[in-house]
Amino acid sequence: MTGHFVDVFLPGPWWNPLTYLSPRNVQEGVRVVVPMGRGKRVGFARTSVNPPCGVDLRSLERIVDDVPPLGEELWQLALWLCGRSLCGLGATLALLSPAPLLRGEPCACPSLPERRPRAFSERLLFDVDEGRRWSSYRDEITAHAGEGLVLFPEQLSARRFWETLPESLRPEVLLWSHQAGKKRWEDWQRLRRGEVRIVVGSPSALFAPLQDLSLVIVEEEGHSSYQSLGTPFFNARSVAARRAQLAEARLVLGGSLPSARLYRSRKPPSPRPSKGKIRFVDVKNAPGAVLPGLRDPLKLSEVLIEETLAVVNAGKKALWILDRKGYAAEVACEECGSALLCRRCGTPCRLCGGLLQCPTCRERQPLPDRCPRCGGGLLQGNRPGLEALASLATAVTGEAFPVRLWHADLGQTKKRRSDLKRDLVRGGVVVGSRGALSLCDEGGVALVGWIDVDGEARRPFFDARHHAFRMIWESCWRGPDGLSRRVVLQSRCPGVGWQQGLRGGWGLFWAGELEERRSLELPPFAVLVEIDGGGQREALLAALRAGGLDPLEGDSPQAPLWLSCQRLALCREAVEPFFDIGRSRRGFPKIRVWTD
Repeated sequence: MTGHFVDVFLPGPWWNPLTYLSPRNVQEGVRVVVPMGRGKRVGFARTSVNPPCGVDLRSLERIVDDVPPLGEELWQLALWLCGRSLCGLGATLALLSPAPLLRGEPCACPSLPERRPRAFSERLLFDVDEGRRWSSYRDEITAHAGEGLVLFPEQLSARRFWETLPESLRPEVLLWSHQAGKKRWEDWQRLRRGEVRIVVGSPSALFAPLQDLSLVIVEEEGHSSYQSLGTPFFNARSVAARRAQLAEARLVLGGSLPSARLYRSRKPPSPRPSKGKIRFVDVKNAPGAVLPGLRDPLKLSEVLIEETLAVVNAGKKALWILDRKGYAAEVACEECGSALLCRRCGTPCRLCGGLLQCPTCRERQPLPDRCPRCGGGLLQGNRPGLEALASLATAVTGEAFPVRLWHADLGQTKKRRSDLKRDLVRGGVVVGSRGALSLCDEGGVALVGWIDVDGEARRPFFDARHHAFRMIWESCWRGPDGLSRRVVLQSRCPGVGWQQGLRGGWGLFWAGELEERRSLELPPFAVLVEIDGGGQREALLAALRAGGLDPLEGDSPQAPLWLSCQRLALCREAVEPFFDIGRSRRGFPKIRVWTD
């Protein structure tokens, strides 16, 4: 057996590479085409560390690139990320690469220039005044001669910032497309050729292939939108910070609220909202409106009604936030108590527009006349949703002011935003889920009312209180009218517990929150690993325990395993055998790593 051994990492969930023979040495990071089964695949090459002995190896079909298309900085980032996220290098490289690159399409990638000598530096910029923060970011970009990456948690915010840049600067700045396709591939190649100096975008711009990255700005660095949704699971803020370190760049972390990890290490000082900006209302004393077909009343306080009428009469907009879509979150039989279930997946359905809708698979079905289980004729909705709230808002404002629904299921296109802005130009109410906070960017939002603030902190997860605190804090300051906006919170325990921080600032909130997390060994004091083992749960449990780890099993055999640990290397060593390509038919576990 003669030739060079080459490990090839293919896009996929497995961790191990496949080893091939090459007649010549192959540069690490270039794409190669290899035979696999009866077909061919495109992967990334790496010099084999442990070539197999006594095995007949197949040869590479061809080498695609003259130079590594990702470059040294992104290659090192991929190596770091696969260890940080407990995933394989192939999956990480697929994450960093646009689809045409993975298909083996030609890419004219010049050799990257020698990096100019410099030192990594960091700046924190926490200020509730969005205008001041953005002005500082523009100053950083203008004063900076090198290449830079500016990240925002949402594409709308990224676009709005890009539109504030001076006309003279815009030819050097690319607004990164948040949708994959032909344009993103063209932009990717432009960046790789060094034709653009600055990239502004949402988390999808994280891996933009800038040639000599020397400035990284992350706006709202603690925002939940930086947490990825798929696999590999990672925090884009942490990855951006690592990019800055690898490139020896200047890192600017900013926002209206610091993350748990950053506050723990740096403790930036917190402002306190002005007196009267936030009004806490005891919802237990508020009158409840009973709506047709609903068992539970929907409570609106006099304070919220008065503030809303004052706002709309002044020609401004009010947002009423309730994170519960439909007319009712659930429909149940009054006689047997059974919830109406999705006929496809068995999930309890909500009532939307007179139809039952599954929140999981989106299946829609007619509302039956009688209970499918017992034949009972009285079906009632539980936990009123946005449609019910919209009918109350209409009753409050009368016909003088429009009321509009806003949530993801209705579509949030440019046209809908434009129509909404036109309809509410003289004032009105938007009833929506927490995503409606993005409407603050348009201006004119003078009031945000939280209908059930306790529900926002009720999620069964360790960061539920922080999630609720961040959304409400954001509603106080987001957009051009943030400093003058008022916020009404309806709560069963107004101003108590985690809500004290809304009066006293994020320092007061994080002091209590971090103390509890420390005692429970939760992020940022430890790494929390979630493992969904599927049919291999018991084997995974045994492997983790054999590795000296003590996972929590959950209440049911289908529940994921949870593990709090200080060293991810131990966990990786225990689960690595379950990600061998030879186990493909059994399926692979799904792992999520929470760091803050």
